Order: sequence, then C-alpha cells, then structure tokens
Amino acid sequence: MKTERFEMRLDENTASRIDLWKESQKDKPSRAEAVRRLLDVGLSVAQPNEIYPTNTEKLMMFMLSELMKKSGEDYDIDPNFLQNVIAGGHYWALSWRMHGIFHDHIDAPTSLREVVDILDMWSFIEEAMEVLPDEQAKELKDNKDFSQTTFLGFDGNNETEHMGIARFLIDHMERFQRFKNHRMGLNSHMPVLVRYLAMVRKFEPIRAKLIGRGLSLEELKIILSNDT
Repeated sequence: MKTERFEMRLDENTASRIDLWKESQKDKPSRAEAVRRLLDVGLSVAQPNEIYPTNTEKLMMFMLSELMKKSGEDYDIDPNFLQNVIAGGHYWALSWRMHGIFHDHIDAPTSLREVVDILDMWSFIEEAMEVLPDEQAKELKDNKDFSQTTFLGFDGNNETEHMGIARFLIDHMERFQRFKNHRMGLNSHMPVLVRYLAMVRKFEPIRAKLIGRGLSLEELKIILSNDT
C-alpha cells in the first residue's frame, strides 16, 4: 500500500501516553505503528457512519458468510455480496444496502418519556370512554370544545421517532396492548405531538390520584378540553 510521509511533533506528555499504550499491546508495535492504530480508533469514533472493520472482524465476517452459503438456507443478507465487500474493501456498500442496520440513530430519552406518558394517558382516556353512559360519551365526541376522544397515533412524516418508539413498545415489548391493532397503524397523518403534550400536562396531576379507579367525566373534560 502506498504511504505518505509527514512530520508530526508531540509534546512530552502525549508521546509518553503513546509509549505506554504501545507497551501494553501484545506485539509491542513501534511508535509509528502505534500512532497509526490509534488514528484508526480515533477516526472510527469521529466518523460513526463509516465502517472500518479490523482484520479479525473481516475474517469473522468472511467465515460467517461461508457458513451461510453452506447451510443452503435463504438469508436476508447475501453472503456473496458480503464476501465481495470484504475482498474489495467496499464497506460503504454495507450502509447503502443495509441502512436499517448501519445508521447512527438512537432514540432520545426525552422522546421515550413523552411516548410512554402519552400512551399511558390515552389508555386511561379510552378505558374511561368505554364505560361512560352513551349520552355522556356522545357529549364529549360531539362537542367541538374537546379534542379527539381516541388515540390517533403519531404523524408518520413529522413525528417518526415517536411513532417508531410507540410501535416498538407495542409490537416488540408487548406494552400498551390496547393499541396493538390500531386502525390507522399508529400513523395519525397529521401533527399531533404538541396537542398530546398539552393534554399530558393536564393529565399528570390527575394521574397521581388514579389509584384503583379510572377517569371521571369531569376529569375527561379537563384533559380533552382544547384550551391549553
């Protein structure tokens, strides 16, 4: 491999830290090789979207792809494609073809809390609506001063993180199962998050009192009222 020579000056403390690191390695690399390895590590952290497998990881990937081919089973990942990626160093192709695996998205803790609070609130609302006398339920549904009385989901265009978290909680963690077969697939097709959060702020002080009972009609009116 063609290399390029360049000069780098280090302060005494940094040079000592590099020397300590290289001495801790089994093969005791030279200082130059130690710097190259540490640069690889640093670049992989600084560029999380880039894929730079080590030689050990390449060998493991190649061996696993061989096992996949010999098993005779059909896999979502093409073992021949994987081997061609390794042989040619085309690691960018992995993120292109398998974007569902190679991405840097992590659910925000704030979004998770919001989704849990919203699903919890709507569970109480829908359960209360189901046991209301018909005339009271009709009063809430027909009154324009009140919000929608059933959970619509989240907007698939603008609230994708919240919708994804809700689907994972329901489909894979088996939480909030009343929304399992949601008629709209949890896609509201319009922004609803701001309104939900306003409702949650009114629901929270009531939630603390809901021990062994559901929401009353008056509490439903408070939560569902359109005034913020």
